Amino acid sequence: MRRYKPNIFNSQLHELIGNYLDLIKTYTFPANNLEFQTVPPEWEEQNPKHLFELVSKLHELAGKVVKTHQKLIRKASLKFES
Repeated sequence: MRRYKPNIFNSQLHELIGNYLDLIKTYTFPANNLEFQTVPPEWEEQNPKHLFELVSKLHELAGKVVKTHQKLIRKASLKFES
């Protein structure tokens, strides 16, 4: 049986997901459909700069989560193939 060894991708992925979820829990609220979250609709008119910055940061972090996850899966696949 192989022993699990944490690696840099695990740590990065954990940190990125934590940062993403922190933004979600701090700045979003349940939408009408409780399966979704939304930013306050009034931000579009009252604080569009903050809205744009938040959405941009969420998209940036989501992209980094996907890329880091892909790297982690590829590395794991290589280890199991050898």
